[in-house]
Amino acid sequence: MKKIALFYRANNQHLIERANALRRLNWKVTYLGFYPIEKNQGNIPNDISIEYLGFSFIPFNTVNILIGLPKLLWIMRRERFDVFYVQNVSYSPILYFGFARLNVIEHMGSDVLVQGQTFIRRIIYHLGYRMADLVLQDSKVAKDAGIKLGAPRKNNHVINVGIRTEIFNQNISKDVARRQLGLDPDAKYVLSTRSFTDLYNIDVLIDAAEILLYEGGDVQFLFAAHTVIRQGLKKRIKAHSDKMSFLDTLLYEDELPLYLRACDVFVSIPSSDSSPLSVYEALASGCTVLVSDLPWCYEKFKLDRDFITCEISPKAIADGIREILNGKKMCDPKTQEVINTHFTAKGENKKLSDLMNSMLEENASQNG
Repeated sequence: MKKIALFYRANNQHLIERANALRRLNWKVTYLGFYPIEKNQGNIPNDISIEYLGFSFIPFNTVNILIGLPKLLWIMRRERFDVFYVQNVSYSPILYFGFARLNVIEHMGSDVLVQGQTFIRRIIYHLGYRMADLVLQDSKVAKDAGIKLGAPRKNNHVINVGIRTEIFNQNISKDVARRQLGLDPDAKYVLSTRSFTDLYNIDVLIDAAEILLYEGGDVQFLFAAHTVIRQGLKKRIKAHSDKMSFLDTLLYEDELPLYLRACDVFVSIPSSDSSPLSVYEALASGCTVLVSDLPWCYEKFKLDRDFITCEISPKAIADGIREILNGKKMCDPKTQEVINTHFTAKGENKKLSDLMNSMLEENASQNG
């Protein structure tokens, strides 16, 4: 059984999903998690080893990594991993301390589309790319951006994390989902699960919600966020407590699929994005999606069939939501075919596992 170490923040649900998928493909997985203040969140099976780097009372990523470096070096020397997998190229220089047979960097999208434009980050990326044997990302947009920042063209692949269609699907009706969640069977529900950071424009969405609430109608806006940087947004939601609710972090397996099935509209309007799994989860659940018009929308999907796009402005977002609630624009059933073909966790992680195994075997034959 080959061994892989995954390195990122202590609780990243999508990396946990990748860990689960690789575990089912017969990899021995260790999750090396810094920023351990998040360690009580997430759902990590007992047969995935997790090692926390740093201290919970220190809310700074880089400090936790530096404090945890001796522990990381000890673990890497003890385990002698076949693969050292770093999510987010910003942390890729940690590969110099990995001692693995295969070093992997995964672009997260925002790290190359937004963050990578500064001089300091370009130096960091250059150092990381020099150590990478394999570079991954979830879209062609991110791949092209990474290459412009110095990523190698060889062994550079688009492989998505994918979604678990066994939990994100349309197997139960909207009415059943609402009963289980205690939601009003007759109301219209609009859901956002994106983080409360500048990137995701939640303030603009609240502006749009206020336009629709002023018009009247039984519309409820639900906000759930794992990361809340802009605390003032929660106060704005609380000011409309009869029509807006903040749900905090939804349980990934037990709550999120129900909310996506129960709601009428899912809204995701970031200023930049690469391949948003939350959107794919909503589409698989049969929830009509309104997204900001970004390059990833044109890679696999068909506009106005799979989802609706809009400008990032209160009026445009309000108009898009209104059209959906009025039944003027709905997702096409063919959307599910796109999800099943390109975005399942089982299929995408099988591609990744086969690729890493192939590269390890090739390296062994060259060194043997």
